[in-house]
Amino acid sequence: MECPRCGGMMTDGVLMGSGKTTGVSWMTKEYRMKHAFAPMTPKAREEAQIVSFKLAELNTYMADVFWICRKCGIVMAELPRLKEAVNE
Repeated sequence: MECPRCGGMMTDGVLMGSGKTTGVSWMTKEYRMKHAFAPMTPKAREEAQIVSFKLAELNTYMADVFWICRKCGIVMAELPRLKEAVNE
């Protein structure tokens, strides 16, 4: 997907709760599909291209895919379940 701000390529991924902290972490969708658990070691975190977000809570209605532009810091989400709920 192309970034709406800079035109660069965005990377698709997923969000997971970060467990010990009150935040979430983004990782590539490719990594998540191959691994049952979040990356813990520095090598695994690098492979997953992890980005941590410190948030009090996440109100995204179970988004399936999150796109991230590392150049401008934009995060976008596809919310198919929300779209279906509105159209009903």
